[in-house]
Amino acid sequence: MIVFKQIAGMPKYTDVNINTAVNELQRFLIANGDAPTFEKLYLLLYKDLYRFAFSIIKSRHIAEEIVSDIFVQLWKKRASIGEIKNLRVFLYVAVKNLSLTYLYKAKKQKVSWIEEYANGAEIQLTTNNSDDILIAKELSQNLQRAIRNLPDKCKAVFKLVKEDGLKYAEAAKVLNLSVKTIENQMGIALKKIANAIRKTEFQ
Repeated sequence: MIVFKQIAGMPKYTDVNINTAVNELQRFLIANGDAPTFEKLYLLLYKDLYRFAFSIIKSRHIAEEIVSDIFVQLWKKRASIGEIKNLRVFLYVAVKNLSLTYLYKAKKQKVSWIEEYANGAEIQLTTNNSDDILIAKELSQNLQRAIRNLPDKCKAVFKLVKEDGLKYAEAAKVLNLSVKTIENQMGIALKKIANAIRKTEFQ
């Protein structure tokens, strides 16, 4: 596995501007092809790509290896990086394909697409009221249960859009689905989550 050190002064990006950041780094790579810029790209995207790989293969070690292999291949072919229209989506697709290839070679019988969204995440409270704490705990449990019980395709779409911040069109490319299907799956997910919230409110 390749390991990059944290670069001093590297800006922290949010989902709102991550695509802009990737585009800027891609332009620098096209112009210079330098290792420091590539390291910034690696550090910017590694966590999300690793989480995506792990959601497919359920192995931390193999997920690390897959993401590292993808970046190694990208570095070797950096001279042609300008031909990639959407680098972030390209890397997601590459990770998905390599993960599925690994599963196929390992003769897995079933592909488990996505790990539980926000596994173990808890709602942050600003109150010490025992009733409020109990309600919040129940709400969190219902939300996690609703997300956990989503159909595989629906869960995959929800994770890419809500957790990784991809646009509908980008998620569609990653999962090889139509934008309309992404919209429909998000509608299903949000409806189930809303029902989970209402279930807590009216109990």
